[in-house]
Amino acid sequence: MIAVKSTFTDDLWTPYKELVTVVEGYLAHEGGGAPYAVHTFESLLRRHKQTFLSLFKNPAKNPASRDEIKRGITEGVNLPSVGRTLLSKELVDEAIIISDMYNVNEYLALELLHTAQRQAPRNPGLPRGLVAVMLYYDGRRALVQALKELCMARDGVCWSINAREEIVNYVSRYVQQLISDGLLESVLDALRQFTLDAELELLQRNRALPPPRHHARLVDTIDNTRKLLAGVIFAASAQRGLHRGLIRLINEQTTSPSLGPTGALDEVSLALQMALLYALDLSVLHRREDGEELAKMLPLISEPDLIPMLVEKLSPAGQSGDELVAGGNVTVMHQKMYII
Repeated sequence: MIAVKSTFTDDLWTPYKELVTVVEGYLAHEGGGAPYAVHTFESLLRRHKQTFLSLFKNPAKNPASRDEIKRGITEGVNLPSVGRTLLSKELVDEAIIISDMYNVNEYLALELLHTAQRQAPRNPGLPRGLVAVMLYYDGRRALVQALKELCMARDGVCWSINAREEIVNYVSRYVQQLISDGLLESVLDALRQFTLDAELELLQRNRALPPPRHHARLVDTIDNTRKLLAGVIFAASAQRGLHRGLIRLINEQTTSPSLGPTGALDEVSLALQMALLYALDLSVLHRREDGEELAKMLPLISEPDLIPMLVEKLSPAGQSGDELVAGGNVTVMHQKMYII
């Protein structure tokens, strides 16, 4: 049986590490296995719904909270993780720095620092404040990894996972509601704002860059988070297509694609480009016996005027959509489109 421990701590790391562990555990559990509590999984996802929708938007810093933790040096404060405790001036100063860096509530910053203190043995050579910074970025990565796993588990036209039917059905409804509420737009916003250069500049400005031994791990964490964000868009498109507004947003973001060390598209740009291509794909019509029924869930079928817009977006510079179709890259037959 998969159990969810009630160790939920608002520290911007612990809940997201627990979330991805539980999500992976439930989705990897094969359909023929022993029964387990589906309602526990559903409860966890409901708790994180707003977190997904407000992706990377922290509860903001607060003057009242700041005053309270400052008074905590002499009067003490109540923290869920440790109870009533007096705060050292050094701890309060570090919490305020983190609060200002990431525009995060001061109590959350305090909890993150307490967690960092407990995690210090796993990060030898790093002071508490830098451990907190590493945990902050690892928490973001874990949150997006959980989101990508959920999007990959959603039923659709390209693949299916070997999990219990009731789990897949619930996840599919859950993800569809998130997307209806603007999830993918939030993911694209996060991709636009959360860049390696911006984060390293923020850390350098606040003298919070880790030493070389840990610097590479931090860079990998940020890069992997961006790849996971792009993977969310790709999975959503491959399984259920994209609506008109999202296609415009992705197209804007791919007009100046980023390149990898070899000069080819990097993984983020490649995933977004492939998302656009999958938005044009109706091959399910001839790949599956139930293809016509499955295709009804795709915007390409439900929004007929989407086809000319997609062709135009994907046409090479200087080539019209009509020329692209005539050139044989796309075939339109009986108002059905296939990539060939």
